[in-house]
Amino acid sequence: MANLSQLIQAAITAWRDGRPLAALRAAPAAVIEFDEFEVLVTPQAGAPGRPFAVTAAVLNGDGETLAEARVEMTDG
Repeated sequence: MANLSQLIQAAITAWRDGRPLAALRAAPAAVIEFDEFEVLVTPQAGAPGRPFAVTAAVLNGDGETLAEARVEMTDG
C-alpha cells in the first residue's frame, strides 16, 4: 500500500463488501488482513442525527497500532 490512508480505505471497502448502511449498523467488527498489516474495522454506535461511522486501526505484525481513523460512511 502506498500509504496508511489508502490501506484504511481498502480495509473499509473490503469490510463493507457492497452492503448498504442499514446492514452495516448491526455488523460486527472485523480484522482485515493484508501482507504486512491488519486493520481492525469497528462500527460506532451512532447518535441520532449523526452519520454512521467506523473506526479503523492499522496494526503491524507485532500488534502495534500504527494509525487510527474515524471514517463516516455514506450509501453510494
